[in-house]
Amino acid sequence: MRTSTLLLAICLVYAVKSQTTGPPAKESKKQDPTILCGKNTHKIVNIGANTVSVFKTQRHTRRCTIIYKLAGSCTASILTCGAFYLPNKDEFKCRRGDRMYVKAAGGQPRSYCEKNKPTKSFPAISPGKLKVTISIHPSKMYPSKGATCTVKCDN
Repeated sequence: MRTSTLLLAICLVYAVKSQTTGPPAKESKKQDPTILCGKNTHKIVNIGANTVSVFKTQRHTRRCTIIYKLAGSCTASILTCGAFYLPNKDEFKCRRGDRMYVKAAGGQPRSYCEKNKPTKSFPAISPGKLKVTISIHPSKMYPSKGATCTVKCDN
């Protein structure tokens, strides 16, 4: 008798809890854009005042192009990278191997490779559009190569 009463009470508590907990509000459903680069990816992302966008390469990524456009009251976008290794035999000009090109509005493209990346101390900053292109060649020697970078608004 006690077991059935206890079981009934637990079921009643879960039933009430499921009725009072509804779906989250629309504001919390909006998430910052996270992009996983596929084999050949091309995306356009709008960066607003409170937007933080993260893009990551995967093992099968060959080319990934992302264009960040400013939206709202955002005056500039900032690109920084965390995990980053793109092997290249020409580590000064990044012409022989994997590389990441970053083109800020009104400037020349800047190439990054090896362990040379945009950091928090020296980020890539653009007052307008920011175009990021990652080019990776297949290799069994470096299976964990790739990049994980973040773009946010400078406010």
